[in-house]
Amino acid sequence: MIKYRLICDNAHEVDGWFPSNREFTKQKKSGQLICPICNSRRVDKAIMAPGISDSVNARKLARVREDTLSTDQMMPASQAQHVLRQISRYVKKNFENVGDRFYGEAVKCDDGDRDDQFYGTPTKKETDKLLDKGIDLFHVPKLKDN
Repeated sequence: MIKYRLICDNAHEVDGWFPSNREFTKQKKSGQLICPICNSRRVDKAIMAPGISDSVNARKLARVREDTLSTDQMMPASQAQHVLRQISRYVKKNFENVGDRFYGEAVKCDDGDRDDQFYGTPTKKETDKLLDKGIDLFHVPKLKDN
């Protein structure tokens, strides 16, 4: 298996696992590579640094790869977009949209002054502040509906 960092023409980056470089090329040429975030069909390999290791590290890496690819953690890539879309719909249906008040609401939540059933749009600076405070965040992907 080969892991490639993929990037679409909208600069979304995702990881993709392929049985071989030949299979990657085959899927790319046949138009099977689709960005799970924006549906773009213009997906290619992103620039990656090569992994160079000695034989001891190579054996460790092989064990990590084996653990990472265990069957209980995998799903067909074609289903990833469907799952992400379900998450997005669930959040929009069941959580309060606090918009640009997200930072303040997240601080209130962390202090125990409100529930955690909300989503919104913090700035990059606000996101960094929340992460620096140790407040865990999840990016709800925006996906085009088909």
